[in-house]
Amino acid sequence: MRLRIRSHLILLVLATTVPLILFASMVIVLLAQQQRASVEREMRETAHTLALALDRELHASITALEALASSDYLDHGDLKRFYEQAQRVLKGRPTWNTMVLGEPSGPQLLNLFSAFGAKLPPRADLTAHRQAIATRRPAVSNVFTGAVSKQTVVSVEVPVIRDGAAKYVLVGSIRPAALGEILTRARFSPAWTASILDGNKKIVARSRDAERYVGQVAGPLLSAPRPDQLEGWRTGNEEDGTPSYAAFSRSSVSPWYVVLVAPAQALDAPLRRSFWLVAIVGVVMVMGGLALATVLGQRIARPVSQLTAIATALQRGDALPPLATPIDEVNRVSLAMGNAASLLLQRSSEREAIVESDRAARAEAEAARTAAEGAAREVRRSEEALRESEERMRLTLDHSLDAVIIADREGRIITWNPRAEQLLGWSRDEVRGQTLADTIVPPSHREAHRRGIERYLATGEGPVLNRLIELPARRRDGSEIPVEMAITPVRLGGALIIRE
Repeated sequence: MRLRIRSHLILLVLATTVPLILFASMVIVLLAQQQRASVEREMRETAHTLALALDRELHASITALEALASSDYLDHGDLKRFYEQAQRVLKGRPTWNTMVLGEPSGPQLLNLFSAFGAKLPPRADLTAHRQAIATRRPAVSNVFTGAVSKQTVVSVEVPVIRDGAAKYVLVGSIRPAALGEILTRARFSPAWTASILDGNKKIVARSRDAERYVGQVAGPLLSAPRPDQLEGWRTGNEEDGTPSYAAFSRSSVSPWYVVLVAPAQALDAPLRRSFWLVAIVGVVMVMGGLALATVLGQRIARPVSQLTAIATALQRGDALPPLATPIDEVNRVSLAMGNAASLLLQRSSEREAIVESDRAARAEAEAARTAAEGAAREVRRSEEALRESEERMRLTLDHSLDAVIIADREGRIITWNPRAEQLLGWSRDEVRGQTLADTIVPPSHREAHRRGIERYLATGEGPVLNRLIELPARRRDGSEIPVEMAITPVRLGGALIIRE
């Protein structure tokens, strides 16, 4: 597909800006994911810390009640003295609003919110009371409205055990506002809201708007944890429908949860702002790049059109005036086209010279080819003569009546003829590559043979060369026979001629 220069420049702008915008968007998404993971981890840790603080407060109340439950007055049933003792303890517990002593079956015997001996109504919630009797362990109630104080409270209930049975149940009534102080004292983001939920998913305490929400059933986001969940992370809507994130942690002392809520807007707003910023900057960059590409395309197109006119003039052989444009490359092309016109004539004459030179080179090549063919024929004749010479030598050795042994300079046997096989007992293949010392030289002559080889290798001379001498020779069966031998050195080794 053919495109104009301006189109190529526009594609170049898009090819450079769009990947940058996509890369920036990916970086923003990754950073947002990391930030969200960091906030989630921080909210989880804060919720767990608040749950530990709640447990410490409940443990303190349980410890105070258990200490009071060991009172001697309860052993003797002296409720008047116990009432007075409980009043002193209540003054030291600012987080409580009253204390109650009840029978195992439920009726109240004492309530510090009323005078001693006053008639008391039935308790409003006996769930924790029955749990304490059944398990003989302290229990924590859900949020409820006190029958005497008419205030929203929670209670910590401790069984008073005597002789292995629950004689009374001692109750400490805690004000939710006191538990709310645990949340307000904690340090976390001002955009977050902390709440304490009881086993019925009612709000016990809240870090903000406590008066409005305490005692109310939590919304779907806060009521999401199951009883078997100790901690976790949720997404959903708050009571007012605001999309939010929530981290929760369960108390180890009670069936309560501490829930920390953050509006999704607080976490997602920076990401949206970053995306809008990237989008705006990206649009500005693309539009600016397209405008610049259009202007530059027009500036480049005009000089290129002038080059077309110069090329047409060059084709006709006309004079080529040089161009002066703002584009250096176009000026260079114009100058090159002018130089090309002046070189056309020179190249034409050079072409004729090259044709003549090629004709002469062809003649020389033909002569060289003829000479090479003659040399090749001479080489073939030489090779045939060499093969004939080797064949004559082989026939001479094979039909010689004397044993002929051919060995290299170190005394290794290269070959010997059939007469040597018959005389000495070894076949040609058996001795090929073995030394004379290991085969035909008797043990008594091997040292002299070794010195003779060393002398020949060092000087090229020897006392037995080119002479007919008589020496014993060792056969394959170990026997020795007297032989006459003549040793003749050649360029690659030596030849021994042995006669029995």
